[in-house]
This record gives sequence, structure tokens and C-alpha cells, in this order.
Amino acid sequence: MQWIRNGKKYDTDTAELIWQNYKPVKVPSNEASKHIVSKFYKKRSGECFLVVETKINILGVDRNEKKPEIITFTEEEAKKWAEENISISEYEEAFGKVEE
Repeated sequence: MQWIRNGKKYDTDTAELIWQNYKPVKVPSNEASKHIVSKFYKKRSGECFLVVETKINILGVDRNEKKPEIITFTEEEAKKWAEENISISEYEEAFGKVEE
């Protein structure tokens, strides 16, 4: 997937996937399930972005409920977000070792 935001290109095929999360959401049907997929990427430039998709599965077929959303971060904003949302090993993989 690709986006352009503020004159910059964000591409899930060329960025490094750092973290992903699948969160199920209750739906009032036995024939459907819904989940939110969040994926955190880092570009070679150090900028990061989060892609959030809402998927619904009806009778075994996955579909996007709406267009995927992208949230862009500067490297400093990304570090702040990552401190609160991903594991230490994932953080250090993305941003380098942290002092004790």
C-alpha cells in the first residue's frame, strides 16, 4: 500500500514492519467476525507510520470494512508512540539499544 502525505511517500512494501497487532471486535452475528489490524512501519529515512485497517470476515471471506488509515510520525514522535505501545525488543530493533 502507498500513500502520499505532506509531499512524502509512505510505502508498506519498502518500509520495515516493526510491530503488528490484531484486535478482535465483537459483532452481533455468528456468521461474521471483525478485527482491527494495526501495523507500525519504519522508513529508511527514520520516519515511521502506522497503518490501521478494519477487516470483517463474512462466511470465511476477509474484506476491508473501509479504506486503510495511515498515521505518520517524525522519528521523535514515533519513539514516543513506541515507548507506550510496543515491546522493548521491538523498540530496540527499530531505534537501537537503550541505556539502562
